[in-house]
Amino acid sequence: MGPNRGKVNIYIDGQLVTDSPIDLYSSKYKYRSTIFESDILALGEHTIRVVNAGEKNAQSSGTYVSIDAFLVVGASDDEFKIE
Repeated sequence: MGPNRGKVNIYIDGQLVTDSPIDLYSSKYKYRSTIFESDILALGEHTIRVVNAGEKNAQSSGTYVSIDAFLVVGASDDEFKIE
């Protein structure tokens, strides 16, 4: 999150799961901020996409999107892959 951040949509397994784009704007940079959680996924492989919505908060100076971490609970290292 930060002063030049935009908005994102989250997709899980091809389905849009956010009602509206998530605003990543903050007047100061914030790290390790939870912006989305899901507790409805069944055990197994899933695909998560974070898509820049091309929108921004009126106070933001840009539409930049960055991700500093994903936390996957219940997966072992050999089950988790990044493509």
